[in-house]
Amino acid sequence: MYAELLNAASLLGLTGIEHYRSRPIHWIIDLSAQGKPLAFSPTVAVEGKRGKKFRCAKNYHMQFKDGKIQSVCTNQNNWLPDFLVGPVDEVFPRGADGKTPIRFGKRQETWRLISKAARDLPNNEIIQGIKRFLVSRPDFQSVFSLYDAGENADGILKILKEGRENIAFRVAGTIASSEQELLDWWRMHILRQREIVCEKLPVGDDLLSDSHGVLAEFFPPVLGGTPMISYNKVPYQSFGLGSQTTPMLLENAEKCAEALNALCEDPDSNLWLGGMQAVFWAANDQKCVAPGFGGLIEVADPMAVRDFLGSPWGGISKALPNARFHAAILKKTKGRFSVRHWHETALSAAESNMRRWFSILDSVSENSSSTPCKISVLAKCTVQKSKKSKPVPRTYTELFEAALFGRRLPSHLFSAVLQRQAIELAKGCDKEFEERLRARTALIKLYFELNDKGGFTMENHKSQKDSAYLCGRLLALLDKIHIDAHKGSGGTNSSPANRAYAAASTTPALIFPQLCKLARYHLNKVGGGLANRLEHGYEAETGEPVEGLKQVVAQLQEAAGGTFPRTLSLEQQGRFAIGFYYERCRRWPPAKKKN
Repeated sequence: MYAELLNAASLLGLTGIEHYRSRPIHWIIDLSAQGKPLAFSPTVAVEGKRGKKFRCAKNYHMQFKDGKIQSVCTNQNNWLPDFLVGPVDEVFPRGADGKTPIRFGKRQETWRLISKAARDLPNNEIIQGIKRFLVSRPDFQSVFSLYDAGENADGILKILKEGRENIAFRVAGTIASSEQELLDWWRMHILRQREIVCEKLPVGDDLLSDSHGVLAEFFPPVLGGTPMISYNKVPYQSFGLGSQTTPMLLENAEKCAEALNALCEDPDSNLWLGGMQAVFWAANDQKCVAPGFGGLIEVADPMAVRDFLGSPWGGISKALPNARFHAAILKKTKGRFSVRHWHETALSAAESNMRRWFSILDSVSENSSSTPCKISVLAKCTVQKSKKSKPVPRTYTELFEAALFGRRLPSHLFSAVLQRQAIELAKGCDKEFEERLRARTALIKLYFELNDKGGFTMENHKSQKDSAYLCGRLLALLDKIHIDAHKGSGGTNSSPANRAYAAASTTPALIFPQLCKLARYHLNKVGGGLANRLEHGYEAETGEPVEGLKQVVAQLQEAAGGTFPRTLSLEQQGRFAIGFYYERCRRWPPAKKKN
C-alpha cells in the first residue's frame, strides 16, 4: 500500500507539501476595504443547512519550537492557527464571549500570523482590511447581529460559541482564504517553516523504499486529523534509533498522506462502510483512474445501474482491461487508524463482479423503476429495526468485498436475515416493510448466487420444483387469500404470514395443515369468481395460465412426496424466503372473458 500510494501521488501530481486543503466554511464576514463589517451570512442559503467546502490554507504538520521539533496542533503548547479560517473563539480578539483578552494563547497566535502577513504584503487590501477589522477589537455579538437569525438566533449563537462551525472573511467581494497572493504568501511561509524543521531532523535510509534522506519524526494527518503513522512505544531505542522505530523518508511520508487525503476527499474514490472507509483507485503508467465505485454502489437512481449493465463501463474496461485496481478499507479510532483490508485486482475483474452483483439485485426489483438495494440498505436489514440498532462495521465490509471482489457472503449474514424476517413478520408489517422484505430477499439471493447455489428468478418462478421454495409460495398464496377475505371488514393484522411465518419456514408439517384448513373458510368468505380463480387458477387475457392454490399444492405434493416437509434446513429456509417473496410480488392479470 505504501508503494502504491507513492505511485498515486506521482500520477496525481502531488508533491507532498501542498499548502492548501479542502475545508468546510460555515459563515462569511463581509468587510469593506477599510475593515468595516458589512454582513454576516451562512455559506449555504438553505434553511437549516450551513457549511460549504472551500480551498483553504493548510498548516504544516511540524514546527521547531523551544529547542525541539513538535507535531503541530496536538495540544495547547504546540498549537498553530490555520490562516484566515477558524472558529469564532480563535479569530475574534476578545473571543466569543467578548471578555477574554487577546493574550489568550490561540487568539494571540492568530493575531501574530495576520500581523506578519500584513507587514509582508502592505499593498494587499484584503489582509490590510482584515487587520483593520481586528485592530478595532470587534465584539462578536455585534457582528452576529448583522444576520437576521430570527427564532433560531440563540441556537446558532450557541453552536458558534462552542467552536463547532468555522468562519472566514470576504473583503471587497473576495474570499480571503482563496485569494491567490495570500495563498502564495502562505506557501512561502510553509516552505520556510519546513526548511527550519528539516535542518533539525535526522538523516537515514527509508526502511520501505531503500531511499536516503531526511527522516520523518512526526507524520502528516490523514482522515480528518489523524497522524498517518504514530508510535506510543520506542522498542528499539537501545539500538540508537530513538523514536524512529520504522524509519521513513519525510518526503515519502508527506506524499503518501497527500495521496490518501486526495482519495478520501474524492466522492468517486471512497465509500463509507458503517464505521469504516473504503478507498479505491486504479493506476497505469500514464494516469490514475478513479473507478467511481462509491457512487455506483450507493446510487439512488436505478437508471445509472441499468446503464452500467447495458453498456461498457465508462470505457474503462476497454481502455484498461489489465490495469491494477487497489482498495484499502480503513478503520479510524481515537487518535489512530488502521488498514483492515487491502485488495489488488484488475479493473476488468472488478467490473465483471459488479455486473454480476447488480444483475442479482436487479432480478429482485419489482419493476423497472425500482431502486437497486444499496449496501447500506442490505446491511441495515440484518439487524433489528430500531434507531439504536446499527449493523456492525464488518457487515458493510463483507458486502463491499462481495460486490467488488466476488467474495462469498458469510453464513452469519444469511442466518441473521432469516431470523429478522420471521421476527418482523410476527410483529406486524409497517409501511416500510416491503422495502425491507425486498432487501432481505436480495441478500438471500446474493448468498445463493455468490455461493453457486442459486438459479431463482421471476422468470422461472413457476417452474421451481424445490419443496422448500414451493412451501414459501404456498404461504404467500394463503396470505393473499386471507387478506382478500378480510378486505371488506377493515383488513387484518393476523394473516398467515404474520402469524405463522417462523413455523412455516422451519417446520412446515406442523403448521400448513391448519393453514390449509382455514383457507377453505376464507375462500368461502371471498366467494364468487375471485374465490374460484384464487383456488383453481384461470386463463389470463393474454392466454397465459395463472396458477392458483390447486396448482401450487399439486406441485408441492409431487416435490415433497405427498406430504409436507417435517423440517427445513437453513439453506432450505432461504429458498422458502425467495419463493415467498416472488409469489407475494406475482401479478394477477385480468381473466379471459368467457360466455
